Amino acid sequence: MRKSGKMKIVAVALSLCCTAVLGACGSGSSQTKASGETTSGSQVVTESENKTVGAKKQEEGLTGELNIFVHVGSMDINPVVEKMKEENPNLKINVELGSATQYETVLKTKLSAGEAPDIMTVWPGSRTSDYAQKGYLEKLTDEPWVSRIPGTINSEFSYENDLYAMCFNVGGEGLLYNQDLFDQLGLSVPQNFDELLAVCETFQKNGVQPFASGFKDDWVIMRYTNSAFATLGYGREPDFDKKLASGELDFSYPGWVDLFDKYGTLLDKKYFGDAILSTDSSQAIADFATGKTAMMIHTSSTISEIRKVAPDMNLGLTATPVNNAGEELYANWKSGLGFAVSSKSKNKEAARRFMEIWSDPEVNEALYRDNAQPTILTDVPATGTDPALQDFYSKFVSTEKFALGAHDRWPAGMSNNWKKKLQEFVGRQIDTKQMIDWLNEEYQSMK
Repeated sequence: MRKSGKMKIVAVALSLCCTAVLGACGSGSSQTKASGETTSGSQVVTESENKTVGAKKQEEGLTGELNIFVHVGSMDINPVVEKMKEENPNLKINVELGSATQYETVLKTKLSAGEAPDIMTVWPGSRTSDYAQKGYLEKLTDEPWVSRIPGTINSEFSYENDLYAMCFNVGGEGLLYNQDLFDQLGLSVPQNFDELLAVCETFQKNGVQPFASGFKDDWVIMRYTNSAFATLGYGREPDFDKKLASGELDFSYPGWVDLFDKYGTLLDKKYFGDAILSTDSSQAIADFATGKTAMMIHTSSTISEIRKVAPDMNLGLTATPVNNAGEELYANWKSGLGFAVSSKSKNKEAARRFMEIWSDPEVNEALYRDNAQPTILTDVPATGTDPALQDFYSKFVSTEKFALGAHDRWPAGMSNNWKKKLQEFVGRQIDTKQMIDWLNEEYQSMK
């Protein structure tokens, strides 16, 4: 797999930035105000100013309104908002958080209704290019921070050679494990699927649930498929995406069949417990952090959440061991979320200033340090990376044993439909063959 030119380019770029964190790759049914409406000082609007579209730079700074709608999995943007308020006392800033499972649905409604926020959260690959193709996003190609992010990362938020979003995290997805619980039972971290089954069986017999689930949030289920396909798909066939697009391969490819068969085995043995579809991501993280479960297949961004509950846990992160004995194990490492500016924004100057502040070295270092993540900017030191993530990076990213996300290059909208279908699979309403048949039909219908 490492002979693939594309994968080598990605690895080199990522090793330059030493970045981390997947935000959860998901999207809740309602939105709540976070930070509320953040205003400061008084705003004097004259008749002539009313005729001016957008923010204007005056002696007191930017004016007007800046509407920000971000996914709940985004990093804390309050430090950036506060700095903008300090600089621009007459700029009214409205921050709205979209909950995990419905963010993108709500965003699409806003965009189609002509109510686009000035700044929004977008995902890489086909989802960004689809918005750009429809004219929803402003080009950011010439912004001053662009050259400070590796080109390979920028390419995942580009369309026809123009950049449309600022990626603000890159992260891994894989097996998080509590080394203390492993040590208590004299267990070693599994290196292949047979060893994983043996470890799960030992934990279960000793009254410890092997895995936390979180599958009430459908996007969590994809953490297994993404991390497993790195080995079972791209590890065996690096050009799978190209061959899928050309029709040379489809989802009947043995790697996909193997992926779902092994997932089914873990589910049928109750290693995720019984309440898998009634436990959301937050509860799953809490269960793992408090020692109720020994492992969790999730994003590296959850490390900071775990540390809030269990700061002294001997925590580890590794590639999900779905490989056969003697087969190479690969990790998932991919772009997470990005900030985009609406092409219809009435305050593009303020939106651009938000990104400039985000990328300010001092602000950026503090942001990522406080979130225990290494920054994506190549010229900002990573001062807060968790040891578990450092170990993951050294084992898989710096050695080029990784792949990107399995679904990011599918037709726009397909991954959202797939998340719902995955809930049927983990609920054991459909089997591997039905899952594979659905993937083939869905892919063909959306090409």
